[in-house]
Amino acid sequence: MTNSEKLLGSFSENYFYKELVYADLKFTPIGGTEIELADLIINLEDIILAIQLKERNKKDRTQDKNIEEKWLKKKCKKAKEQIKDTISYITSEKVSFINARGKKTIINPSAEVVPLVVFENNSISEYEHLLRNHTNDGLAVNCMSIDDFKLMCKQLLSPIEIIGYLKWREAFYKKN
Repeated sequence: MTNSEKLLGSFSENYFYKELVYADLKFTPIGGTEIELADLIINLEDIILAIQLKERNKKDRTQDKNIEEKWLKKKCKKAKEQIKDTISYITSEKVSFINARGKKTIINPSAEVVPLVVFENNSISEYEHLLRNHTNDGLAVNCMSIDDFKLMCKQLLSPIEIIGYLKWREAFYKKN
């Protein structure tokens, strides 16, 4: 687990009820090997916020805007694939995880999954807010910096407000 993943998990546990937060999302599909899904999910039973975090090592950061934007684009593409895998496994497998309170819960395979990519790289101030679908998968994913994520959580106190905002944000950026 990276430092940013620990930070995101800790932050989420402080802002959301621990019963809703799942950060250890490893499981073994039938006949397969262990895989890890998204970095964090907020499980509201019928709606799940699936968060994938990407961070840039401080030693690798540059002042070159083009290099940093290229890094983000590459990482966002990978994050979107991880989110797609998460949605696929949640909807097709019987998966259960242990929440931040230590209770094992079976995830509702019919739940609506709202995807979000959060990145940690202070060198980037301008970024694509919606990772649009470039294939026929139809999946558009919200993207925001970790600072914007924290601000959103502080302004919109409940998970359902955050999910509502993310749905609105996706529709807004699809139109504009």
